Amino acid sequence: MPRQYGPIIQIETDTWIVMREVLSSPKGIIHRVTDVSGAERFLLMRWTAAPADRRLVGIYETIEAAAQAVPGPTTRVPGPPGGSPADAAADMRRRGVTGTGFPG
Repeated sequence: MPRQYGPIIQIETDTWIVMREVLSSPKGIIHRVTDVSGAERFLLMRWTAAPADRRLVGIYETIEAAAQAVPGPTTRVPGPPGGSPADAAADMRRRGVTGTGFPG
């Protein structure tokens, strides 16, 4: 079973918010709709406080699939492209590469 990072909270009959690492702010919003054949579909939107700024991420057959499509916590802190110099040095140490760039 895929790992859940936070709860799915029903806020209206056909609307849920998806929480992740910051539990005071939703990361996604899911709306249940019915397509032309009568089948349920779940629209995943990127959540923002201003509804006009929300963007469609995808359409899913189940609420579980929509919720799993919301990204979980990031493993690194935002920073320069490619990560910080400290991240690069740590990656090199894990791979056994010395300061010369050749394996140790």
